[in-house]
Formats: sequence, structure tokens, C-alpha cells
Amino acid sequence: MQVVGFWKRFVAHFIDIFIISIIGTILMLPFIAIGVSSQSEVVSNLLPILYILAVIAIVLAYMIVLESSNMQGTFGKKALGMVVVDENGERITIKKSIVRTGSKIGLSWFFYIGYIMVAFTERKQGLHDMIAKTYCVAKEGYKV
Repeated sequence: MQVVGFWKRFVAHFIDIFIISIIGTILMLPFIAIGVSSQSEVVSNLLPILYILAVIAIVLAYMIVLESSNMQGTFGKKALGMVVVDENGERITIKKSIVRTGSKIGLSWFFYIGYIMVAFTERKQGLHDMIAKTYCVAKEGYKV
């Protein structure tokens, strides 16, 4: 398997952030319209909480579903020709994807140290990859 390095994964990550931002904005438009038209302070105070919960749900669904699907990666990864595999070079399960995504999100609060590790580890794994026992590999290096 040909593992993918830091910069390619970095670009894929920002493609995914862009896509998630668009999805989140579209899904939040009705809530924003309600908030703008509402005179209620309760509604105005509740909207930021709903927005945060919606973003978390979108991120989780986007990453978990796409990485464990036949696509084997998010749209950012696919655009750059990579897939996510387990230690045997096979498609990851939903359980592995939940562990990978959960640890990725949980550890990102610490200055993205888990992501930065990709640049310095031999197998180009982030901390979330090590925890879930996954690899991000080039599509052509993927074993069927």
C-alpha cells in the first residue's frame, strides 16, 4: 500500500471543510430565517446551540458514512485519489470509522497534533489512524 503524506491529506481536509460548510449553511437556512423573524429571546439563544449540534451531526455523518462506504473516503479524499483502509488494506467498518472520526474530532482540540503527526510518522498515520488502525492510501496502491 502506498500511504498518502501530510500535504495531500491537508488539502483533502480543507476540501471536506468547504463541502461541510456548504451543507451546514444550506441546512441551517430555515433556522436562521426563524431566528431573524422571531422576536423571542429563547429562540435567538437556542439557535447557536442548534447550529453547533447540526455541524457536529453533519461532520459525523459525512465522515463516518463516506469512509465506511464503497467510496472509502470523503469527497476531498476522492478528489485527490485516496481511500481509507484498515491494516489489511480492506474497506473499514462503520465501527472503525466511528472510532477514527471520534478520535479525530476529539483530538483536534489539542492544536491538531493528531493531524500533524502524519508528517512525522513512518507510515504517515495521524493519531486517529493509529487508534483506529487505519491508513490513508493512494487509490492505485489499494489492494482489492
